[in-house]
Amino acid sequence: GFDGGLDARSTGPESIYYATSTTELMFHVVTSMPTKPSDRQQIHKKRQVGNDHVHIVWTDYERDYRPATISSQFNDAHIVVCPLRGSGLYRVQVFTKPTKVPLFGPLMDGMVVTKAMLSTLVRHTALNANRERRYATPGYGRPYPTRQTYINDIVKRALDLPPNELLHRLLGANAQFKNASSSSSNSSSSNSSSSNSS
Repeated sequence: GFDGGLDARSTGPESIYYATSTTELMFHVVTSMPTKPSDRQQIHKKRQVGNDHVHIVWTDYERDYRPATISSQFNDAHIVVCPLRGSGLYRVQVFTKPTKVPLFGPLMDGMVVTKAMLSTLVRHTALNANRERRYATPGYGRPYPTRQTYINDIVKRALDLPPNELLHRLLGANAQFKNASSSSSNSSSSNSSSSNSS
């Protein structure tokens, strides 16, 4: 299945995953990844988040988040969530590298949202930020046209195969292909016998 670039041997056996019929998201949750006592810099964790285009940051501090906290040539959008103590509300900050990520939403910098709406809005904002970042990349192929190209290629290769080979690949080694002329003569003889019996 989709692993989002995670390797269970270094990043742990579990992460947060979300899917619909058209989308899969794997979250790289640094606090859930195992800590290696022998590695002061925790390179295996930095490798994951350092290559991500979008970061979702939870902070309990009311001061503004510094996007340079994790420096990388990626990290093009940061969605920062801070609970407003005692209110049941959450403040959202959105930081982007303006030359790399066009405007996206639904959350915008400075919005305040309820707990009931928080996870859905943050998820959709992260997904939209990632899409906009990818769409702005020269040469990036959008998913549906790319998928259609792959499907067309599969169909073309299948149609180029002789019928016996195609059936063998689709159904396995025990597949047998009856010649069209022999099956039509069988059906005509069975038709004539049924007409004779009536």
